[in-house]
Amino acid sequence: MVTENHMRPLHNRRLEQDYILSFGVSLPTFCGGGFGDSYISLQELRDFVTFAEQLGFSHFWHVDRLMGVAPPAYNTSWYEPMTTLAAITPFLKNARIGTAVINITYRNPVVFAKQVASLDRLSGGRLIVGVGQGWNKAELAASNVSDKDRVRRFEEATLLLRRLLTEKRVNHSGEFWRLEDFYLEPRPIQQPCPPILIAGGGNGIHFEKAVPRDIVDERVFRRVARLGDGWIARTDTNPSDIRKYVKMLDSLLPEYGKSLKNFMIAHQNFVFVIGRSGSEFDARERLRKLSKRTYDEVVQRYIIGKPDEVSRRIRMEAEAGVRHFIVMPIGIDYEVLQFFADEIMPAYTR
Repeated sequence: MVTENHMRPLHNRRLEQDYILSFGVSLPTFCGGGFGDSYISLQELRDFVTFAEQLGFSHFWHVDRLMGVAPPAYNTSWYEPMTTLAAITPFLKNARIGTAVINITYRNPVVFAKQVASLDRLSGGRLIVGVGQGWNKAELAASNVSDKDRVRRFEEATLLLRRLLTEKRVNHSGEFWRLEDFYLEPRPIQQPCPPILIAGGGNGIHFEKAVPRDIVDERVFRRVARLGDGWIARTDTNPSDIRKYVKMLDSLLPEYGKSLKNFMIAHQNFVFVIGRSGSEFDARERLRKLSKRTYDEVVQRYIIGKPDEVSRRIRMEAEAGVRHFIVMPIGIDYEVLQFFADEIMPAYTR
């Protein structure tokens, strides 16, 4: 289940007040593949986000998938993120919205900057932009992106996105895009621009073969420190690795005039609480719809367990340095939201 070696006993709530966390929810707009054509409606989305915000969740996030299935990881897809976040904005009172994450390599960064600025305006300045490179080879190919160009394209697109959102007129001559005296309208509300978070870490679920992390860690997290206002850990990043990467960021950020105190550390992960979300049989059935990996594989990466196991895992996330945890329900799971509101969130908020 959701354990690590040498797991500590569950701390009481007074001790957990040592850590302050905020909590968000990833929108469960599963469609196609294992979830079939039972698409969530706008009414159902309104009910879901209204309920979650009333419980105290402060952020709503959306993932990014193009295909109906995405081997070797996902057996389903989701709605398009920017469209969906725009659709729920009128239903929210104060909660923020964000992409966790959107694959900027799939998109023209100029058009994407226009979308970001527009959505920041329409949401009243509540947008956070989490960006990633994309990892699925078929989706990259469909977006006319070569895998060997992926990292360079990602870096240029992310830098250009920030320039378009912060500078009145942009001149840019890069490897993939060229702009001459380009002026973006509308301008975002948030200044200098909406926060840009960089994804990374973890590699057990999304790739055919694991990449030796010691080879790429510093390169990846130097990029996170240089390009981002925060870091979003992949779903399959375990707490011990999160701790290592947070320590690495703490040492790298000052080189770019940044501090860990003002750098958002977020982790999103799928959560199923056995006994609240359903039985272990239900967990197996729900995960079969979600993932192409076996149950034994995903329970080592996702947060699947009984209430006390899930509580201990969230404690481990907090101890590792996570300051914003994003609950990813597996299906339209109201019970997991209620469990977090009743049993988890009071321990980490003041």
